[in-house]
Amino acid sequence: MTIDTEVRHITKPGVNLFLELGFEPDEAERLQAASLKQINDTRLLKQQLMEELSSWISDHHLKQAEAVEILMVSRPRVSDVVKKNGQVHHRHSGGNAEPHR
Repeated sequence: MTIDTEVRHITKPGVNLFLELGFEPDEAERLQAASLKQINDTRLLKQQLMEELSSWISDHHLKQAEAVEILMVSRPRVSDVVKKNGQVHHRHSGGNAEPHR
């Protein structure tokens, strides 16, 4: 038995995938808006979690190796939390991350 792997259609970036799947235009627009909102909400939640974890590590003066053991995650995961673009983030008023200088 062979598996058919031929690509028959590629949806271009920015095109409403729900229209491509055959949904009515109004429904496709509603679904597109809902999916974009969910994606954005998920990104914001992940960003907030990363900022909170980074602050917690900083507030407790933990080394990355200590945080690895406490959080039971890999060192690269902790490094991703603590560093973003090579800068350590700390929470300040308003709860946003700001580069440590």
